[in-house]
Amino acid sequence: MVSVSVCMATYNGADFIREQLYSILMQIPQDSEVLLGDDGSIDETIRIVEDINDSRVKVIRNTSNLGYIHNFENLIGNAKGDYIFLSDQDDIWPAGRVEKMISAMDASNSLLVVGAMESFVGDVNSCSFFCGFDQTRNASSFRNIFDIFVGRSVPYFGCAMLLSKKIKPYLIPFYSRVISHDIWIAFVANRRCSVVHLNDTVTLRRIHSNNLTNSNRSFFDKIKTRYFWSLAILNII
Repeated sequence: MVSVSVCMATYNGADFIREQLYSILMQIPQDSEVLLGDDGSIDETIRIVEDINDSRVKVIRNTSNLGYIHNFENLIGNAKGDYIFLSDQDDIWPAGRVEKMISAMDASNSLLVVGAMESFVGDVNSCSFFCGFDQTRNASSFRNIFDIFVGRSVPYFGCAMLLSKKIKPYLIPFYSRVISHDIWIAFVANRRCSVVHLNDTVTLRRIHSNNLTNSNRSFFDKIKTRYFWSLAILNII
């Protein structure tokens, strides 16, 4: 019986994936699984993962490049654990993350726990606060949804999330390939008023030249996303 699943989407992550995997494997139980959905890496990513030689790590080689949204959808769908963590390939998990987030989920019986992040460039010892939550967010599910919809800064990052397996029937299939996986997860969990926001740092986010997150989307992309959000909200209502 798998207790913890970690879902990691990978693509050409050779530079940092070893350090990230070690930070994860040190914290998760022996009956856990780390699912890596690889989108056709052409560097040493897969060799590095195989060299770690840990039976908990399982590589899913996608037959085509799914893109990170569909990749995470596939990984979550395949996860067997009661607790499902999401992970990027280039960050580091601080000590105590797993225990802290599972304890928060158990105490609240929530579908989603999301925490704060610190960022660093090069040296992990140079971390500085990156983003977190005002605790009033715990009691403001519909405000959270509204703020997401209008584009206000609500730091829902997948790499700082823990999902309960109970959310999967509401979450999958993802409604759209336009809406990012982490924002869709936050939307679904907030719609069911079942999110716990932690002030604690749960991810050390590595800043480098190939970070995938892009905050400089075009006006057209923003309008398109709002259109699909509107359809999703109407569909749920």
